[in-house]
Amino acid sequence: MSLNKKLSLFFVSLYLLSIALFTLVSLVAIRHVLISYAYGYMERYANPIVEFYLEAYKDIDKRISSLAEDLAGEDIGALVVDSKGEIVSFVPPFREEVVNLPKPEVFLKEKKGVYKNYAFLTKKVGEKYTVILLFRLKSIQKVQDELIRFVVLTASIVSIFILILVPPIIKRFLEPLSYLTSISQRISKEGPLEVEVAEAKTEDELGQLQKAYKDMVDRLKEVITWQINFMRDITHALNTPLTYIKGQIELISEGFYSGEELKVVLQKLLQQINRMETLIKKLMLLMRLQSHVPLSHRTFYINQLFAELEEEYEFIKESHVFRVEYLSEDVLWEGDYDYLKLALANLLENAYKYTPKGGLIKLYYKDDCIIVEDSGIGIEDKERVFEAFYRENKEKEGFGLGLAIVKAIAQKQGLNIHLESEKGKGSKFYLCRRLTP
Repeated sequence: MSLNKKLSLFFVSLYLLSIALFTLVSLVAIRHVLISYAYGYMERYANPIVEFYLEAYKDIDKRISSLAEDLAGEDIGALVVDSKGEIVSFVPPFREEVVNLPKPEVFLKEKKGVYKNYAFLTKKVGEKYTVILLFRLKSIQKVQDELIRFVVLTASIVSIFILILVPPIIKRFLEPLSYLTSISQRISKEGPLEVEVAEAKTEDELGQLQKAYKDMVDRLKEVITWQINFMRDITHALNTPLTYIKGQIELISEGFYSGEELKVVLQKLLQQINRMETLIKKLMLLMRLQSHVPLSHRTFYINQLFAELEEEYEFIKESHVFRVEYLSEDVLWEGDYDYLKLALANLLENAYKYTPKGGLIKLYYKDDCIIVEDSGIGIEDKERVFEAFYRENKEKEGFGLGLAIVKAIAQKQGLNIHLESEKGKGSKFYLCRRLTP
């Protein structure tokens, strides 16, 4: 059964249940009101007659037997009993026969109440007699029956309208869900790259679900596209040295090289192998950073980190102005020390590679950000520079993984990475503990 039919059936069932409960409550309430009315009616009906008897007849004993006759009517019966509980006279309503009339004591226990199909009311007549009025409840039952018939008829008509009108309304309401179902089926057959998810038309929960689904599919497309490009770039990066190595090994096996020339070729082969090893290590590092493997966290001082980086990159000072600005009041930083150091090392190597000799390379801390600044050639495409294997200057050695690793480390540690750069005027890379530098 479809969700549309299930919801339609649910609403109809809920409606019928609510109607049944409403009818039940209404019947109880109406019965209570009508019985209360019967008590009042009997009271108003009997009072003048009883008062007349008490005033008109000094010897009430001689006339008491006719009191029941005078009180009885179409819907009211009268039962007169004496002080001993003996029945003096009884006239049923509309001269009908009352079956299994109980002993008067049953009525005398309460001033008013209900017995079978009758409401009763007791009223004293002088000191010796009591009159018991019986009000037939058939009229009340008629009202209840009419109400039930009306409710059943109304509920049937409304149910038919619900069955006609509700399914199209529910179908329209569930359109986003039906759409997402069809999109999911297409994705399972064609793949996410071939499917476009439309923008949500509403702002309700289903609209938000469609928006979230669209964001998920778009993100999935990005991931798959990135994986495809990543594998293509890896293949290209490994194919070039492998082709060279294979060609040289074939020449060596054929005896093409000998003596010193063979040593030079073997040295170049070793360089290519080392280059491939470096590439694989960087790829493994990037994969690890993009996985869910947690990093270690500890607290350390910025000046300690700066001191180690300055010592390890002392060689930069041989060709560039390398300046490390230490803090007069040291600052504590929490995170993975080794990975943060690796990110800054990659930024320093990048600055060294793209800054002409004599240029400035600076490492410093400002406004909760660690900054690597250079006076190099600058970066034109600031968006793509963090993509894996992207290189603006193809003439420079490298794989284009350094800044991708920096970004992955920043994201892994919850840092914001920000770049300011202008072509020909240098660059500033920010690693911040807040959103913007």
